[in-house]
Amino acid sequence: MNTRLKFTLKLLFTITLFYLLFFHLTDIDKVIKNIKKADIWYLISAAVILIFSVMISAFRWKKLLDIKKLKVSYLTAAKEYFIGAFFNNFLPSSIGGDFSRVVGIAKITGRKTDLFSSVIIERIIGFIALLIIGNTGIFMLKIGD
Repeated sequence: MNTRLKFTLKLLFTITLFYLLFFHLTDIDKVIKNIKKADIWYLISAAVILIFSVMISAFRWKKLLDIKKLKVSYLTAAKEYFIGAFFNNFLPSSIGGDFSRVVGIAKITGRKTDLFSSVIIERIIGFIALLIIGNTGIFMLKIGD
């Protein structure tokens, strides 16, 4: 399959998903009303925090790739992480983003197994961090009583 055909198919798929999401499954008028009511500084703050969060996650993933001796720059890892974050937001599960990261970096390194294991390890680290944050929050709530 040539590059132009792949690009066209990807573009049609993306347009179809956006159409279904924004025009078929969503009441656009309500969305626009909510956006107009939103405080712009909260939206900007949320966007900055989200971007910073993805950049930190990409750094963590880059370190795992370094451990596996996968020669990938931080910018490449961050680019693939942002693409994965996009897929996580628009596909029904978060696995699509992980899959896209593996496929994206596998084009460079060819080491799918090592990439897959790095994503699994990163998920485990994230889960442990979530447990620590949750337990710290519960502990802080008990102190406040």
